Amino acid sequence: MADQTNQQPQTPAKKAKAPKYDNVFKANPKADKLHVTSDGQVFVEEQWAKSHAKGLEDKAIKVVTRNGEAETEEAE
Repeated sequence: MADQTNQQPQTPAKKAKAPKYDNVFKANPKADKLHVTSDGQVFVEEQWAKSHAKGLEDKAIKVVTRNGEAETEEAE
């Protein structure tokens, strides 16, 4: 019989919410996602982030949702 002392059930890790964007989401209650350029500028509208990223060496844009999920896309 296997030793079962001090074993606790494994629970899936929760995704951490990005608290640094909480104030931006509070100020923009209709926004479901934010677009963050490589220099840290935050935009509600994707086209403004893409326009800003054109002048940056690193043109990557991170998309952050209200639940903290993030993905990276390249500006055109």
